[in-house]
Amino acid sequence: ALQLLASSAGFTDSLSKLHYKPTANFNGRDLITLTLVTTTGSVTETLNVQVTPVNDPPVIALSTSLLVAREDPEPQPLPLGITDPDLQETPGARLTVHLILAQADSGSLLLRQLAADDSNTTTPRQWWGNASASLILEGDVDDIHDLLAATVLAPALNWNG
Repeated sequence: ALQLLASSAGFTDSLSKLHYKPTANFNGRDLITLTLVTTTGSVTETLNVQVTPVNDPPVIALSTSLLVAREDPEPQPLPLGITDPDLQETPGARLTVHLILAQADSGSLLLRQLAADDSNTTTPRQWWGNASASLILEGDVDDIHDLLAATVLAPALNWNG
């Protein structure tokens, strides 16, 4: 609640400087109730506010801007993560992530086989998928997090650059 005490001219000037700012990620209906009290009485008016949703852009999170991989074919985990506030708020929403190596001969993108209980990520796992310079991951936000955690770069033998 906001209370203004002012003369008539000061009150009008003060009202003209008020701005409405909804809380982050709020959308829907809101109300502003204005009550004016004078020595002769009071009057109340209500202003309906409709806050429209905004499509927040997805975010790609890199834990490092440089991945150093050895030239032997030992797969290297990718330092990637994604977030999309709108999809996290929408049950069943799906997204697609495209991973593309800029130099196709530098290696391959592979997925580590996901096990039912994959809590021990230091244990060697089988790799599946065709060796490819590009990979398309599709699923809900949790699926994509799991798939990104399982995606590795397998450098090409004797490649450097």
